[in-house]
Amino acid sequence: MRIVNLEEFRKLPEGVLFMEYHSTAFGPLTIKGETWESDYLECIPFRDLDTQDSKEYYEVLKHMEETGEPRPIEISYSREGLFEKDKKYAIIEKGDYDKFLNHIQDLGYYEGN
Repeated sequence: MRIVNLEEFRKLPEGVLFMEYHSTAFGPLTIKGETWESDYLECIPFRDLDTQDSKEYYEVLKHMEETGEPRPIEISYSREGLFEKDKKYAIIEKGDYDKFLNHIQDLGYYEGN
């Protein structure tokens, strides 16, 4: 993993895994999307559900909480939109990515589920 500033981050390609870095803490694992002139798109995995709007989203969350029923996730990108020029990012390097995926596979939970 490495820490970069906004200028360096904006040069990275779509698909890079990263976390916002705040001095001693990290934000959620995020996928970098398209870079725009003054903004970029991001996808936070497992955050969005397959719903039509925010009202349905909160209704579905409540239903899931009350019943335990599963609901498929939605892979979606949204604008970052905060425009914090001094923001830092922890970039997940290829070796870290491989180590993480191997660990999940070694745990075996998702095999056969």
